[in-house]
Amino acid sequence: MVKQIKVITVRNSDDEIDRLNFENIKLEKQKSILHKSVKMKHDELLLEKEKNKILSEELNTLKQKLKELKEEKNKVVKKCLGNEDVLKHNLKKQELEIESLHTKFWKKFNLVDKTFFPQNFKLVQLDQPDFNKLWSDAKYSR
Repeated sequence: MVKQIKVITVRNSDDEIDRLNFENIKLEKQKSILHKSVKMKHDELLLEKEKNKILSEELNTLKQKLKELKEEKNKVVKKCLGNEDVLKHNLKKQELEIESLHTKFWKKFNLVDKTFFPQNFKLVQLDQPDFNKLWSDAKYSR
């Protein structure tokens, strides 16, 4: 007995081959576009990373400057407070000296002539004396 074997060969038609080639070309183009897009995204991320690094350095520089300015401000404030204390002390010293001179003046003045001025007499200083009036008063009082 002889068996018969049928050999079936399937041939792709030219249209089918053209269609597959077209799809292959289309997929290659998409692959190329994706590679370009990934490369661009990668470059963007590198640029962003570099930009962040620069901004971070600038931020650190500004923080350092701020720290230095705060230290300088604190030094100035301490100096001013020290000056304020010195000024208050000097003012108090001057007030005591004026009071002492005032007391000495009145003691000497009272010793010179107790009858001419009363005890509660106070010395008044004119802001801007009218010299003409003073001169005329002095002329006529003679």
